[in-house]
This record gives sequence, C-alpha cells and structure tokens, in this order.
Amino acid sequence: MPHALIGEIAGIIHILAFVPYVVAILHGKTKPHRGSWFVWALLSFALLASYRAAGGDETIWSPLAMFVGSFVIFLMSLRYGVGGWDSRLDQYCLVGALSGVAALFIFSSPLIALSISMLTDIFAAVPTVHKSIIDPESEDLTAWGMALFASVVNLLAIDDWSIAISGYPIYAVLIFAAVCWPLMRYRFIHTTHR
Repeated sequence: MPHALIGEIAGIIHILAFVPYVVAILHGKTKPHRGSWFVWALLSFALLASYRAAGGDETIWSPLAMFVGSFVIFLMSLRYGVGGWDSRLDQYCLVGALSGVAALFIFSSPLIALSISMLTDIFAAVPTVHKSIIDPESEDLTAWGMALFASVVNLLAIDDWSIAISGYPIYAVLIFAAVCWPLMRYRFIHTTHR
C-alpha cells in the first residue's frame, strides 16, 4: 500500500476520532480542558505549516485532522469545558506553550519549528494527561484510543525516517498513549471489580 494512501487513512481515522469526543461532550460525559485545547488549536496550525515545510507530505493528514478537530473542540470547550488558566499547573503550561508558539515565529528552520512545536505540545498535553489520571471519567477512551490508533497507522505512512518527518508521528503515538493509559487502566479496574 503506498505511503501516501496510508497517511490519508490515518488522517481519516484521526478526524473520525473527534466524533465520539464531540458526542461525549454534548452528552456531558467529557469535559475538555480549555487550556489544552486552546493551545492545541493554535499550535496545530503552526505545526501543520512547519510540518508541511519540512516535507511531511505522506503524513500531513493527521496534523491537518488535529488542526480541524482541535479548533472545533476548543470552541466547544468554551461552553462545555473545564479549567483553562485558573490553576498553577494550567498557568505554567499555558506560559510554556505560548512561549513555544512565539518561538515558532522566531526560527525559520522547519526542523527547529517542528521541535519547538512538539515541546510546546507537551505543555498543552500536561493538563489533559493530569486530568486523565485524576478524573478519568471526564475523558473519552474511544476518542483518545482512535487518535492513538490513527497515530500508529500514520507511522506506517512514513517513507523518510528522518527526524524532521518521523519526529511528529512518533511523538503523537507517545502523547496519545499517555492520555489513553490512565483511561484504560481505570476502565479495566472498574470492569473487573463489578
């Protein structure tokens, strides 16, 4: 199967992963963290541009899906979400993430911009990973699991394993796994003790 087709499939799975998340938000089962989704919406646009400039044509579809989905979830988080900038953790992560986004505009190298994007994304992810650990019922395992699966499929689309091309897909697998692990653990514990 051609790498470009695998990348497109990964992007489709990734955008579909937002569907159960949106449904869970509308049913009050998921409460997206405003700070995380604000930074992810902003960052995913910058990441998409820098990833494209770095030559990630076959694997561009997942970052594109992340931008569209993150923007929609951020807008929904304004009404249905939690947190944002009220706790110290939120404030530190927001400052770190915004600093990273600012740095993207300073450096013209796609590799440096991509590296800064991934580092900045970690700051955005920390509140959601933390929320998954302390309140796993507030996140949707189906959506995060689909995003993890899409990221694994996206690895198969890589035909150039340079850092500039493979760095983001590998990072995406790790960050989605970090959100999924406490959700899966919680579900396993609660289904085996019934």
